Amino acid sequence: MSKTNKWTLRKWTDCQPHVGHENVLIHYIMEPKGMQTEEKAILLGRWRLTRHSLQPGKKGNFHTHPDGTSEHVFYVTSGHGQLKLDDELQDIRTGDAVHVPPGVGHQSINNGNEWLDLLVISSTTRRHPDEESFS
Repeated sequence: MSKTNKWTLRKWTDCQPHVGHENVLIHYIMEPKGMQTEEKAILLGRWRLTRHSLQPGKKGNFHTHPDGTSEHVFYVTSGHGQLKLDDELQDIRTGDAVHVPPGVGHQSINNGNEWLDLLVISSTTRRHPDEESFS
């Protein structure tokens, strides 16, 4: 990580990943102050940038963030698959961006033969007391 008083450069490969949403490898790249560790927490706003990677044939868990707590933009950097959005399946591929508003159930699905990689921008207006994170 490179950091000055004015800007920060962080490589996703330098971020320790963890498994979330059952099968999704998540790298927390940038997040708001007060989240995780102070070293990672640099953003002044209430948003987070993560990288989600999903192996072929795997899917994350279907979940919904309480209305008004979290919204996402999923950007496909490589691979193809589907996003389940409430009761609909949406095909996604490299270059697609999908906005998921608060209160919409969502699940990433890799039905392809290669890893599905997504950059996810998550934004929140308030924290729900039962939520540990908004990724």
